[in-house]
Parts: sequence; C-alpha cells; structure tokens
Amino acid sequence: MQGKRVRFFSGTALVTQLLEAREDRQLERFLKRLEKQHLIILDEFGYVPFSKAGAELLFEVVSRAYERTSLILTTNLPFKPRAVQSRELGAREPWSSLANNAA
Repeated sequence: MQGKRVRFFSGTALVTQLLEAREDRQLERFLKRLEKQHLIILDEFGYVPFSKAGAELLFEVVSRAYERTSLILTTNLPFKPRAVQSRELGAREPWSSLANNAA
C-alpha cells in the first residue's frame, strides 16, 4: 500500500504492548501513534484470551479507530452471530467474551 501507514500485530502482542505502555505511563503516546496509522491488522484475534484490563485497552484502540482508521481482524474461531455469543458467554460489557472469566 504505497503511501499508507500500516501496522501489523498479533492480538496478544498488541495487548501486551498496551499493558506495558500503561505500566510505563506511555499509554497515551502509544495510542496516538496507532491513531496515525491508516490500517491496523490484528492477527490471531481471540486465539488467546485477554485479561479484563487487556480487553479494555484493546476496546480503547478499536473505539479510537472508529471512522478514522481501517481495521482488519483475523481469527480461526468459528463464526457465530454476536447475539448468540453474548448469550452463551453471559457477556454484559463490551468485549467481555475476550477477557478471562477469572475474577
């Protein structure tokens, strides 16, 4: 993609970088760098469950990208309509199905 800024992450790698940036008090800087991308590709999305904090940070990335940055998510998980997943997993908050059920 000539002239376009593109970043590729595995889902786990992005969440790890987000958590580390937050720990280092560099989260806002990292998020602003992501906002400058034209396309963000997240590979192996949902393959490894995220912590609640990791899922919330990932949700922040997607929220900031809304109507500004293109996202491509790849996964090997079977497709189910979101309503079915929510009922099966007891989801009550955004992306809770991606977070571990550990309290």
